[in-house]
Amino acid sequence: MNPGQSVLDPRASRRRTGWWGVVARGLLLGVGLFLFLFLAIWPLAPVLMPVAVPLRFWLVTLAIIPIHLLAGAAVRWLGGPAWARPLQIGAAVQVALLLAFRLSLDAGGESYNPIAFGPPGLLLALISPILGGMLGARLPRWEARRLSSEGRVAFLAAFAWVVMEFWLRAAAGLLLGPRLGDYLTADQLAILPGFPLIALAIGRFALTRGLGREHWDLRARPAGLLAGIAAGLGVVLLLPVTARVDGWLFAQAGATPAARAIPVPPPVRVWVLLLTANGLVVPVTEELAWRGVVQTGLTRALGTAGGILITALLFAFKHVLVDASLGRLTTLLVVALTLCLVRWRWGTGASIAAHIAMNLCSSVIVLLLAR
Repeated sequence: MNPGQSVLDPRASRRRTGWWGVVARGLLLGVGLFLFLFLAIWPLAPVLMPVAVPLRFWLVTLAIIPIHLLAGAAVRWLGGPAWARPLQIGAAVQVALLLAFRLSLDAGGESYNPIAFGPPGLLLALISPILGGMLGARLPRWEARRLSSEGRVAFLAAFAWVVMEFWLRAAAGLLLGPRLGDYLTADQLAILPGFPLIALAIGRFALTRGLGREHWDLRARPAGLLAGIAAGLGVVLLLPVTARVDGWLFAQAGATPAARAIPVPPPVRVWVLLLTANGLVVPVTEELAWRGVVQTGLTRALGTAGGILITALLFAFKHVLVDASLGRLTTLLVVALTLCLVRWRWGTGASIAAHIAMNLCSSVIVLLLAR
């Protein structure tokens, strides 16, 4: 690709993907809008809790308007005309997801906001992103301040990972969890084949846009691997401190969802699945995608410090969003920053070693404490 050509160029996009590309981007946007809505409304919950019902329900529902106006405007401003139709498809996909979420709450007998998940909220969720896109199309163009193509590839790769992981694990919980009677086992069974496939898709996407394996710094020198393992073990030793900080900030224990779901005592299958999936598969695949592709692209686009910082923030908030683990934010930021620094100093091979050391040790500790 010509370095000056945008990966979001509408003519190139149409030639390359056609309607399949439009639909695929619409699906990705739909999940992205759905996740962005919940992430943006989340901080409002404790603020609005003292407000009486039904006023609180209406305030939360009306918050959909600015959230989606902002999201739609950003998509059209950054992506241009090629993203007009995907944004319309994405708004419809999001409404379908909101309906599915409401049905799942109904089936579980749980309470929810009947206005936000009723006709008013669904109508706003359908219309607001499209109106935001129309506003974004009228803003001054972003061309003069655009990131390099590597930066755009990195951001798209990060976004795609979050969407695909969310779908994978949500589907495992809904489809496999009730049948197995064990949501942790369902989650780990989905990760075993799912994460390698997601990493393969991210790697293929980066390769076709000039950011292939030769740029990922996959060196595996003994000194670097030992340094990575030492860094990973150092983070494990810091976990009691970061967990205490998380508990002070968020008034939560800071345990991972996986830890809360572990049966007591954990059977052999849980040991095998957790150590294999969380201990080995997750570190290797996440490092190839996040440190290999995302950090490489962002450091080339934003410089070393900017690339490390943004990658660490994106990686930490990915876990907050997908794992629903806001109570571990301090821990996640320390983990993400450590992995990014190890990758910068010793390469992606060393960050893989660091991540394996962290996950294996923390998984063993969690399993032993559950006995």
